[in-house]
Amino acid sequence: MVNGTDKPRVDDPGHEAGQARILIVDDEAMIRALLTEILSQEGYDVIAAEDGEVAVSILEGGGIDLIITDMLMPRGSGIEVLRAARRYDPRIPVIIMTGYPSIEDAAALATLDVSEYV
Repeated sequence: MVNGTDKPRVDDPGHEAGQARILIVDDEAMIRALLTEILSQEGYDVIAAEDGEVAVSILEGGGIDLIITDMLMPRGSGIEVLRAARRYDPRIPVIIMTGYPSIEDAAALATLDVSEYV
């Protein structure tokens, strides 16, 4: 289970018990669709958001076990999604991906202090 527990998830009536919920955040529809298809076929409950602002509103509702987010998006970056995740539940794992890697971004993520959001 992605959420790291043996307890079934029961916080959403439309959510199958025991099924981990993954939030995919990417401004590219093709990437969202591909990740959604692959993870759904593996048995995960997948929610897709087209930008960080939508992702934050989804996080407010709770029930997310893992976040996979793009780093650079027009409305709300991956770092903003990470910060929001830490505010709502500091235990949610967050994977940040990018098609435009840079040493500066890697250093910023490695040294990011999200403890102020917890």
